[in-house]
Amino acid sequence: MKFIFLSLMLLATPALAKDKASKPAERAIYHNNQCVTAMHDGNNERAIFECKTATEVSPSYVEAWNNLGLAYKFKGQMELATQALQKAISLDSKYASPYNHLGTIYYSLGRFDDAISEFKKAIKYNKQFSDAFYNMGLTYVAMGPKDPEKRKLAINALIQATTFNAEHPYAHHELAKLFQENGDTEKAIIRYKLALEINPQLNEAWVNLANLYTKTGETLKAQQALSHAMSNEPDSPEAHLNMGVSFLKEKNYAMALNEFDKVVAKMPANEKAYFNAGFAHYNLALMAKNNGNGGEANSHFAEAVKAYMSALKLKPNFTDAAFSVGYTYQSDGKTDEALKWYQKTLELDANHARTLFTLGNLYQQTGDKTKAAQYLCTLSKLKTVDIPLDREKLKVQITQLGGCPK
Repeated sequence: MKFIFLSLMLLATPALAKDKASKPAERAIYHNNQCVTAMHDGNNERAIFECKTATEVSPSYVEAWNNLGLAYKFKGQMELATQALQKAISLDSKYASPYNHLGTIYYSLGRFDDAISEFKKAIKYNKQFSDAFYNMGLTYVAMGPKDPEKRKLAINALIQATTFNAEHPYAHHELAKLFQENGDTEKAIIRYKLALEINPQLNEAWVNLANLYTKTGETLKAQQALSHAMSNEPDSPEAHLNMGVSFLKEKNYAMALNEFDKVVAKMPANEKAYFNAGFAHYNLALMAKNNGNGGEANSHFAEAVKAYMSALKLKPNFTDAAFSVGYTYQSDGKTDEALKWYQKTLELDANHARTLFTLGNLYQQTGDKTKAAQYLCTLSKLKTVDIPLDREKLKVQITQLGGCPK
């Protein structure tokens, strides 16, 4: 579940102390503040006791009921939290905060429509309620991660959150992610940088920014961002994984392996680290082979296969890992082993374009035109493929092989 920003009320506000009778007693204010302090310290049992004491002393103390709801929420007692927040609303129906917190409870329970309804009420009574806009944005994302309309609503809500509170790092960060997913690189970079200016400890933003720079080919900037992340969290698997990927982009395969080894040491179940390590070993094997160092090449080929198989063991449907085992065997001159793994890949995904293309060309090289045409024809019928493919050249190639089997 994504982080939802929750503000805490420390003191009674003049707007709520409408007359002397409704104004909370000094003793109640003291216990309410002790409740807030306990929540900040993570002592939810103490927080509940202190807020209960405040409401016992002053039963109409709205902020104390609001904070009691939060304390129950932090302890995971959602039903009691809901009751306390609804009590606060019953005491002052125009008090925005409990609507916002009630919305976060509904969010955590997956009741997204109810959550949106509560956030709208919060905004109705506080039109510049940044946290409510932020929470609304997160909820729209959760409702439809791939739904263009929901994403648009999320972006609009998050922009409102940063308009009313430009110092909201999490709203900037969520906006950056949405802009990045929409392909708006410039806005994504701006928002990531804003988030990090406000909170340099926000490691996810450093890693996401680095990932963006890596994809745009700015590996130096990516590595600088990841260095910041590692400075905050030296053992961060995500930072080391992305640093390794940036080294792969630079074809610095030895340095990349060093980073992937750190990821595996910290997170042994990370299939991406094993897969990327396999790719690094594979390229080191090719380099050694080209330099006439057969022994070193064989060692790296073997390590590549081992790494790809580790990735496949962790993720049995990892078709690219299965294909890469076959391709490594083929590059190492072990054609029979390669063919077995290509068939295993097609068992996982009969339309795996890279496997169909590779098998077609491999059989053409060995003179088996029938099988070559069979695989290339299957490839030609795919409407979309995830590899660069010149379909006109593919048609010519199939024709030269005698056409598609009938």
